[in-house]
Amino acid sequence: DRAYLTVPFICQAPLETEENWVYHEESCEEAAVLQTYLYETKDSITKIQAHEEILKMIDWQIAHFGKHKDLYAEEVKKFIIGYYNLPPYSVKIIYDASIEDIKKEVASGHPVIVPITGEILKNPYYPYPGYHMLVVIGYIDNKIITNDNGTCKGDDYSYDVDIFRAAMDDA
Repeated sequence: DRAYLTVPFICQAPLETEENWVYHEESCEEAAVLQTYLYETKDSITKIQAHEEILKMIDWQIAHFGKHKDLYAEEVKKFIIGYYNLPPYSVKIIYDASIEDIKKEVASGHPVIVPITGEILKNPYYPYPGYHMLVVIGYIDNKIITNDNGTCKGDDYSYDVDIFRAAMDDA
């Protein structure tokens, strides 16, 4: 019926300045991965440390993928496994995931990184809507609760299930 995980929120522009936003326009994947990793390892970091960690993640991508760009499921998995030196079985991709698939993972104690199309969510706080990744941390009634790192106001940000499904299916 409901579930909620206390996942540390990290904005994709952790310093939350205009200059930081311009620099981190494409850092949603890194912020989503970092939030999830911190939750799973029961760790925490400051905004400055998050900024520095995201810069290291970007450098890793440039070294291994040739550039910093939007990442899709397979690339995100390769990134997580390579960056954190994890075994391949530790990261699961659910292709064509349903809302029920996501709820099942959250109910079992794991936040879920989800690709979405920002324009469909119509979040009024997005500085750069488009392809995006965020973290689902819970659900209640007809709402999906996220740590939407695409905005500084994304901590515990809820979306209507139908709108979220449409944004997820489009991405």
